[in-house]
Amino acid sequence: MENVNDKTPKYVIKPRFSLIYELIMPTGKKIKKALLMCLCMIFLYLIFSIFRNYIDLSNVFGGFDVNFVLSMIFLVLFVIFFIKLAIHIAFQVLQYKNLSFTFYNDYMVYEDSFLNQHTKTIQYSNIKEVEIRRTVTDRVLGYGIIVIYTNAENSNNGLVIYSIKNPQECYDKIQNILEKVRNSNKHIEIKDNEEKVENVDKEAKEVSKIVNLSVEDEEKFNESLKNIND
Repeated sequence: MENVNDKTPKYVIKPRFSLIYELIMPTGKKIKKALLMCLCMIFLYLIFSIFRNYIDLSNVFGGFDVNFVLSMIFLVLFVIFFIKLAIHIAFQVLQYKNLSFTFYNDYMVYEDSFLNQHTKTIQYSNIKEVEIRRTVTDRVLGYGIIVIYTNAENSNNGLVIYSIKNPQECYDKIQNILEKVRNSNKHIEIKDNEEKVENVDKEAKEVSKIVNLSVEDEEKFNESLKNIND
């Protein structure tokens, strides 16, 4: 039987960053928005480039080079959104590097040590169900999501692990850990019940001895009374 006080990790899950995966997941919302703005700037610049080949706006504004100004505006906006995209990608990469889900003998720990630290401990006895979710795209990319449901009554009654490579393998390992804990708890419960039965039997035997002694003492007392009367 494993020592429940053992602090050695039994299994550790580290989500992996994938740009393609982030573009289809809720976790990549900021990345998708910044990328969309970059693409919009490129699209608008292409339209503007085609448009200025037919109309020279400098004639409309008295020789002022409007085309150059608009080109610079598009370029500046593109650079701004591109930098923003790069920052969101770097942020997400660091987020995943500092994110871990560690499984011990009788509990698991979720830890996010990037920027604001967040740590959450879940006892296995409070885990109600473990679910794996994979869309068609997830299967193609080899990624997936694992959801761990708990017995908590509030809205935070679970834990979602995103961006898992080989999710089926992770799911099987988690289930094996939980199954071992359940079997161990059942063994302890059976052993406790057996000890309780043994204790009850011992108490019953002690009571029986006391009763038997009391009966013997009463018989001896009655016998002595007969002798006195005789």
